[in-house]
Amino acid sequence: MARVQCQANLRQIGLALNAYHADHSCFPPGVVIGYSPHAMLLPYLGEVPSYNGLNFDLWRPFGKLQNSTIAGQTLRAFLCPADVQPPWGGWTNYAVNTGNGVARNGWNGVFHGLGGMRVSEVVDGTSTTAAASEWVRGPGTPGSQPDALAHVFRTFPGLFNSSQFDQFVRLCRSVQVPGGPIASDEKGQHWIEAGYPHTWYHHVLAPNEHSCQNASEYDYGAVTASSRHGHGVNVLMVDGSARFVSDSVDVEVWRAIGSRNGSEELESF
Repeated sequence: MARVQCQANLRQIGLALNAYHADHSCFPPGVVIGYSPHAMLLPYLGEVPSYNGLNFDLWRPFGKLQNSTIAGQTLRAFLCPADVQPPWGGWTNYAVNTGNGVARNGWNGVFHGLGGMRVSEVVDGTSTTAAASEWVRGPGTPGSQPDALAHVFRTFPGLFNSSQFDQFVRLCRSVQVPGGPIASDEKGQHWIEAGYPHTWYHHVLAPNEHSCQNASEYDYGAVTASSRHGHGVNVLMVDGSARFVSDSVDVEVWRAIGSRNGSEELESF
């Protein structure tokens, strides 16, 4: 069953994250000179030759000839079998949690660009805080049929202040598919590269809602967890457990799962 295999992949990533933490006293940073946490986890996923083949002296890993062979690899640990087969190598269905809204709460997820997070900094609890989740990959082809789960759409005008957070959410939810402007068809295209929409996601909108770039900004947008399982997504918690969360979950509960330090009380979800 695809959903079970997808959840098993996330558990494998969870084991890798916690093994990394045991060795480095922190989780991988959200970005290391452009490289993603996925790249930093390769040795812990049984991909030591791939890790050793990367040239970490290069700023921004994708598009560099020296990394092209590794960057283009299809790694089964990064692919959910419920999604369509990728058109070429280098894709991922799994992204790391950066929090529930930079405009309103800053970088309050487990991953960001300011260094590796320690378990002790996940004050909301490791069993109720998301480390990673899944998404439907973009088609990778400009001009492809708009897909509410796969594409990242663009909203206007730019709404970057904390007081405009709810307005942005309403705009993103109201995007017409088809018809809405598309910001990216490359969601999940480069597992090697840090950032949106390659390997980072938000807990701004509930699972299977739209993904939106906020005018020209991804940081203040909503790149959303999604799946083709139907009715929800698999989520990896910081403690390494994985569970299926319904897309009918209350959005405030979903946002609380995405925060490491919001002091929310979560009984069940």
